[in-house]
Amino acid sequence: MIKINYDYSKTKMKDILKHNEKIKEIVKNFNEGNCQGSDYIGWYKFPNSIDKNIIENIKKDAEEIKKMADVLVVCGIGGSYLGSRAVIEAVKGFYNKNMEVIYLGNTFDERYTEDTLNYLKEKNFCVNVISKSGTTLETAIAFRLLKRLLQDKYGDDYRKRIYVTTDEKDGCLREMADIEQYKSYIIPKDIGGRYSVFTPVGLLPICVAGIDIDNFLNGAKEAYKDVKNENFEENIAQQYASYRYEQYMNNENIEIFVTYSPYFNMLAEWWKQLFGESEGKDGKALFPASANFSTDLHSLGQYIQQGKKDFFITQIKVTNEKEKVFIEKDKQDIDNLNYLSELSLGQINLSAQEGANKAHYQIGKVDNFTFEIDLINEFNIGYILFTFMYSCMISANLLEVNPFNQQGVEFYKKEMRKILVK
Repeated sequence: MIKINYDYSKTKMKDILKHNEKIKEIVKNFNEGNCQGSDYIGWYKFPNSIDKNIIENIKKDAEEIKKMADVLVVCGIGGSYLGSRAVIEAVKGFYNKNMEVIYLGNTFDERYTEDTLNYLKEKNFCVNVISKSGTTLETAIAFRLLKRLLQDKYGDDYRKRIYVTTDEKDGCLREMADIEQYKSYIIPKDIGGRYSVFTPVGLLPICVAGIDIDNFLNGAKEAYKDVKNENFEENIAQQYASYRYEQYMNNENIEIFVTYSPYFNMLAEWWKQLFGESEGKDGKALFPASANFSTDLHSLGQYIQQGKKDFFITQIKVTNEKEKVFIEKDKQDIDNLNYLSELSLGQINLSAQEGANKAHYQIGKVDNFTFEIDLINEFNIGYILFTFMYSCMISANLLEVNPFNQQGVEFYKKEMRKILVK
């Protein structure tokens, strides 16, 4: 399961308990629907209330996609793809032999788009286009290009290879799905993109990748039970929100989310969107950054150890990974690695984490907040994603900002459109 520790933090339970009464009020208002952005809190109960027929349809369509195709293209940006990608890469890694899931519609980069389209010319593929409005330009352009490629490859049969996830009634993507009779799934109106991983937005790609979505949802359901725990000292989500707020009040302006596996890189990207879009308003909030250790210890490590101290670290520690790769003895030992003989890389990775924690905290005076999970699996990932979402709701309300809007994102779109129209 999941637990937290303060072993490498000067901030202890007594320091964050002082925010408990304020958090109780936030939780009360949230439960009563009296919070800011109350029209977008459907994510909270969704894992427990999702229609079983939707789950069965997703499983059925996932099997159909795997029969038709070698590749699923997830066409979306932000919350429309980050959640599913985070889960797929964390649980399945990069080399999924059963089904390849790739991503388009998240960039205007011409080279990347051309390379992806050329790659797909030699593959059997399906597309899951995800957008509530259908007007997000990166996604809309990519889908038009993908649709043309499908038509060229499969003729009139192209329609059965397109799966749409969008609004139930409104938007051009809904209109297109109805006219073209694409198979479609609904994004609930009361759930925003960055909170949508437990809806069909995330579940269809995750299921296609061969991940048990029932167990993934079970992780979220277990977290739902735990976030309601009224004992602050047992409530991980509330403690994390309070810890972050305490750092913010102490002028620690940057939170670095650290992982020790490249398979967690997209989890970090999802986390950055969740907290960045939810909290970054009214000139407030921590700046969410990320690093992957031990890799980034050889690039950012110097700064973290001896640079300006206006940040803290939140990290994930995996305590019980299966040991598969061992260091064997070598007769010559020219590389001087025999002292590591019979150790697994997992043990070495945990030693690197322990060494970095000691160096950063004891010498570098960097605060570390640690989430510990025993294994990387769909249940634990579902649990931690839901926990982060709930913590984010509390954390934003501690700052007195709306966790569920992102009006600032629209500014660049308006300016870009003016330029393009000219």
